[in-house]
Amino acid sequence: MRKVTIGEVLRRERIHQGKKLSQIQKAADIQVEYLEALENNDFDQLPSPFYARSFIKKYAWELGLDDKILLAAYENGSMVAYDEIEVDEEYGRTTRIERRKIKSYLPVFYFVLISLGILGSVGYFVWNYSTNHVSETPITSSSTSQEEKVADKEKQQEKLDISVSTHAGVTYVTAAGASESVELKISRSQNTDTWVSVSETAAASGIALTSTNPSFTEELVTNYEFYIGLGDLSLVEMTLNGEKVSLENLPVETTTLVLRTSSTAIQNSSEDSSSESSSTSDEVSTNTESSLQDEGLEE
Repeated sequence: MRKVTIGEVLRRERIHQGKKLSQIQKAADIQVEYLEALENNDFDQLPSPFYARSFIKKYAWELGLDDKILLAAYENGSMVAYDEIEVDEEYGRTTRIERRKIKSYLPVFYFVLISLGILGSVGYFVWNYSTNHVSETPITSSSTSQEEKVADKEKQQEKLDISVSTHAGVTYVTAAGASESVELKISRSQNTDTWVSVSETAAASGIALTSTNPSFTEELVTNYEFYIGLGDLSLVEMTLNGEKVSLENLPVETTTLVLRTSSTAIQNSSEDSSSESSSTSDEVSTNTESSLQDEGLEE
């Protein structure tokens, strides 16, 4: 099997599908100059390695390619085995070198037919049961719905004691008084792309905040520490249970926050707070650096 570069794979498949760069730009929300850089393997022209991985994944998805293979080749700096499509660039045509085996769809047809039969039987049973118990169902549904509304209302009314402080060069955000989970939301505050990461969540490896994905929301457990990486502090806004966290007075160079969630209220004694902070600041700073290295955050 012949091996080619990542850019050649993307270019060949795009030409094979008869798509123009302008079409890929609209579908994947990637600028044309970045698409050209990808096809030319000129990854230094991209904003950062993080954006390079993101653009490769989006481009691959748009063309129906396996993004994991391309990303692995990018990380290892290796070539990709790709000999299925041969492109005649002079005439803009493509020819298949290997014919794919014709798959038999008969088993799939039988599977779908059996599944529909099972679903039909279950649907008939549910309809028959609901018809015979019409007087009971509304009461149960109504009471359950009311309980959920009351629970949601209580959660929305729950206020947090939020404080922001800096010790030994590390910025801490403390959210105290949460009986259950804490809703963290980080949004773009301006019309500029940036990135964030939150440890122990789906965004642990970092995600981009763009016009199509302007915010990240996650339910965080209480009595725990989370490490938040920020591409640019001035471009984001953070809320906890709907309450805005004041980040305006932090140093401009701040790129990492330590978020502490607690089920107990903040103590009024400043001496207790300061002594506890000073005794643990060195340990937390070390843990912060280790966690950021493990998660591969890029400033």
